[in-house]
Amino acid sequence: MDFWNYIKARKEKNIGTAPLREHEHLITGSKGKAEIVVNQSQSVFTKDDINQPTPQLTKRVNDNILLLHISAACVLKLLDNIKSVK
Repeated sequence: MDFWNYIKARKEKNIGTAPLREHEHLITGSKGKAEIVVNQSQSVFTKDDINQPTPQLTKRVNDNILLLHISAACVLKLLDNIKSVK
């Protein structure tokens, strides 16, 4: 038995998704919770109006990096500071 199977076997119960509140009601059923999530997603994401022209960017940055120094010591320092537990 691997570690995660052991952990799953030791859990007392699987709660699933917590109840969600819609207006003044607490929704506990799977279908109701799914509808709340779908409605929330639809309110955040919008469809583009294909009849409207794409906005043009009026300000562009044309500055170039003139000189960039990268040394082995700088790269090594950055690599040493990487947090591998993330």
